[in-house]
Amino acid sequence: MMERTFFGMALFGIRLDHNEVMRDMADKLGVSVAYLSAVERGKKPVPSSWPVRIVSLYDLKPEKVQYLENMSKMSQTNLKIDLKDCSAFQRSVAYAFTESLPKMGDKTAKIILGMLGW
Repeated sequence: MMERTFFGMALFGIRLDHNEVMRDMADKLGVSVAYLSAVERGKKPVPSSWPVRIVSLYDLKPEKVQYLENMSKMSQTNLKIDLKDCSAFQRSVAYAFTESLPKMGDKTAKIILGMLGW
């Protein structure tokens, strides 16, 4: 069984809801099954047009676009942070966070998310 990203799990749910297999969705998106699978597993980035296209192709409610965009962001393995408008102290916080994140446990991460209002 392949390990799916958040975006991949969302796509899987859409396929289940529409009684489709990966080949069906790949055909609708105009990509190979291998490419769709790589996107679902985070081996390829989610094309920026996909959330809107998928909502349209599957006649999903418009609010699903934001959900799919969020799942896409949460599936990224690299993140670029624009720090140009941040103070030196804020930059040091960002750097410390990036250094600490791989060693951080889920319990600590959950506390931090709560503090950030997520």
